Amino acid sequence: MYFRPLPFLTILVAACVAALCALGAWQWSRATWKSGLIEEARRHAEAEPQSLHDAVCAGQAGVGALIRIEDVQARVADAPEVRMFGRSVDGVSGWRVLKTVRETCPQGDAVVLAEAGFDPLDPQGMPSKPLRLLALAPWPAKSTFAPPNDPADDDWHWFDHAALAEALSAPDLADAYYLEAFDGVPVYLLQVPPSRHIGYSITWYGMAIALLAIYAVVHVRAGRLRIGRRARPES
Repeated sequence: MYFRPLPFLTILVAACVAALCALGAWQWSRATWKSGLIEEARRHAEAEPQSLHDAVCAGQAGVGALIRIEDVQARVADAPEVRMFGRSVDGVSGWRVLKTVRETCPQGDAVVLAEAGFDPLDPQGMPSKPLRLLALAPWPAKSTFAPPNDPADDDWHWFDHAALAEALSAPDLADAYYLEAFDGVPVYLLQVPPSRHIGYSITWYGMAIALLAIYAVVHVRAGRLRIGRRARPES
């Protein structure tokens, strides 16, 4: 085999192939991640709802437990509230109404946030589904692109524990888990299903292979790549 690579083209193609493979791997990992979330949501949806006491007092061990919304709404009717921008269980944009609920547990009182309602961004638009169930979920991390919160305007975009505890007059507010609306598999997971991420991944890997093929053809035509022994000139 004879191969004399073109330096600049080789560096450029190597960088492009590395980027394409990284994108393919990222999309594949997204597919795996979403598949896990969908499976977990479906498993939780099949479980029987628990009492608020059992779910909250179980703490981290109770993550995923379901609670009927009526078991919570009566407890938080007069509790202070904040409005967190987000989406309803069926993907409608608006404000999630979060209130505190206090539960007496063997290890002491537990104060957690609970989603008690939803105000759509467009009241005249498609109405969102009524809340039926809540699930004990991990406290969400701040998104990279989350806008700043404005407590004075009750305009929240991410879960800032210190600011929320102050706004709700709940210094003992737990930040490990909270009660979020649940209605089976979240809409955002189904809008771009795992199969589509796999398709994206295959596309990126295919582009990398095609680029390598073009790179090889360029070198063959330039006489810089030859498979097999070089033919000896006849005497």
